[in-house]
Amino acid sequence: MSTDAERSGAADRQLPRDDEVFLDHVGFFVADMDRATQRFERLGFAVQPQNTHYNAGPDGALVPAGTVNRLITLRIGYLEILAANLDTPLAAQLRRSLDRYEGLHLVALGHADVPAQEARLRAAGMPTQPAVRLRRPLDSMPEKPLVGFHVLRTEPGVMPEGRAQYCGHETPELVWLPGWAEHPNGAEALTDFLIVEADPAEAAGRFATFSGRPPVAEGPGQYAIALDRGRLTICDTDVAARMLPGFKAAALPFEAAVALQVNDPVRTLSLLRDRGVAADLLAPDLVQVVPADGMGAHILFHGPEVAPVWRRLPRR
Repeated sequence: MSTDAERSGAADRQLPRDDEVFLDHVGFFVADMDRATQRFERLGFAVQPQNTHYNAGPDGALVPAGTVNRLITLRIGYLEILAANLDTPLAAQLRRSLDRYEGLHLVALGHADVPAQEARLRAAGMPTQPAVRLRRPLDSMPEKPLVGFHVLRTEPGVMPEGRAQYCGHETPELVWLPGWAEHPNGAEALTDFLIVEADPAEAAGRFATFSGRPPVAEGPGQYAIALDRGRLTICDTDVAARMLPGFKAAALPFEAAVALQVNDPVRTLSLLRDRGVAADLLAPDLVQVVPADGMGAHILFHGPEVAPVWRRLPRR
């Protein structure tokens, strides 16, 4: 685990080292990729072209995984938009998630040694699927180079919140492509992820096992797991309703909100309102987009202060 000084340096690094654990990316499951892309572009994000997922078999042959994605890459971390395109077990899992609600259903942590995390989780009694090497051609380039990931997912049902996985980047230069981290809304970094639970203490324990980092109680019904870069916040519905204007759980558990750092929240607010987006200034350096415009999630844009975003929210 990193020291405070090391964690400070990790905040400006895209990939983890040694035993660091990063909040790598979060994912929106959507029913219609074209419609979702339009909605994210309206929010001021630059959305990369669509790609198709494949798994690499033992002989190296590529087998369709059943899903497609588009990325919103940030200077630090990224957002992933996923949709099903075939009838495969992975696509069926995505469609079952959509039966609950459309929105955030995936949290991916980054680690330099995914097989070591597989061994650690199995030793801790947390069932995982075998780690896979995920491949996808980068269709936006004429030579279609293969983008490579080492991915470890828990067994279905272990994490009822959604898909929880570790992601090891084998070709990061093909993920964070030049020019695609420049967003009109000023988004710079993925910093926090909010999960709402009926029993936040139980969920915090599971996510502590998954991440290998301890949960810290931040008040009744609220826990935080500080990673070496980024953090997870887990709370009950009462806490979420006090923090987030307009909060209503689509289901429980509910991956409710994502926080993104920007340099100038007021400028971000102005852009959003100019585009007709329902956005509010919750604090001097904190802007909220409500779920109706946030693809089912509360999207929070905050300034570059060090304090966790949820502590800046006025409690109602």
